[in-house]
Amino acid sequence: LDQTLQRAESAERKIQVMGLEKKDFFVNYRTVVDERTALEQSLDELTRARYELSQRLNDAQNDTCRMKKQTIDMNDEIHKRVSEMSGFEQRLDAISRENVA
Repeated sequence: LDQTLQRAESAERKIQVMGLEKKDFFVNYRTVVDERTALEQSLDELTRARYELSQRLNDAQNDTCRMKKQTIDMNDEIHKRVSEMSGFEQRLDAISRENVA
C-alpha cells in the first residue's frame, strides 16, 4: 500500500511538473507569436517607407531632369540673344560709319 501511495504521489508530482511545463510552453509560444506579429508589422512599415522614399527619389530625379532641360533651354536662349545683340551692334556700327562718312 505504501508503494502504491508513493507511486501515486510521484505520478501526481510528475503531472504537476508537466502541467507547469505545458503552461511555460504556451507562455513562450504566445511570446514568439507576438514577436512574429510585431516583426511582420515592422516589415510592413519598412516596406511602406521604402516605397514612399522611392517615390520621392523618383520625383526628385524628374525635377532634376526638368531643371536641367530648363537650364539648357535658357542657356540656348542666352546664346541666341547674345548673337542677335552682336548682329545688332554690327549693324549699328555700320550705320554709324555711314552717317559719319
